[in-house]
Formats: sequence, C-alpha cells, structure tokens
Amino acid sequence: MKDLLDTVRRRMTGRGRPVAADPDPFKTLALQARLTRLVGEMAALDRDPSPRFARAHHARAACRAYDQTLAEACEVAGLPVPPDSGPDGRLLAEARLLQAGWTW
Repeated sequence: MKDLLDTVRRRMTGRGRPVAADPDPFKTLALQARLTRLVGEMAALDRDPSPRFARAHHARAACRAYDQTLAEACEVAGLPVPPDSGPDGRLLAEARLLQAGWTW
C-alpha cells in the first residue's frame, strides 16, 4: 500500500524518479564483488599475450556483463542509469557510484 501511495504522490508532484529506499547491504556487497571480479577478468584478458581465437568474444562478453552490473548497481543505489552503455555511459556510471561511496 505504501508503494502505491508513493507512486501516486510522485506523479502528483511531478517527480519522475522513484524515492530511493535504503539498499539491501547484502545485494550491494554482491554487486561490488561482481564488479571487482569483472574488472579483474577484463584486466587479465588485456594482459594475455597469447593469440586466442575467442579472446575478443570473451572481452566483449565481460564488457557487456560489466556494463549491465554497473546499471544494476546504479538502480540499487538510487542513481539515474546512463542510457548509453558505451565508454561514456560506463565512465558516468562509475563516477556516480564512486561519488555515492561505492568501491570495487
């Protein structure tokens, strides 16, 4: 019932962004751990000197997973999710999360 009232109140006052509730600390920790793992995986793929056929595919998949995890982290933190998933959107999401106190 409270969610319904908050939605009506937002629409009547013209606020388009939902009111950010306190994020679940365990979900926050899991997202931070996933971001850390993905950063490590992307760095390992960059350092790998051996020519591998599927390395580019793995790098793109890790990048996509990192972008999706960043978007999910922004949602959990109550921050606006950047519409662009390219380097600009990624940098903006990282800056917003760092400003909100997130680390990974």
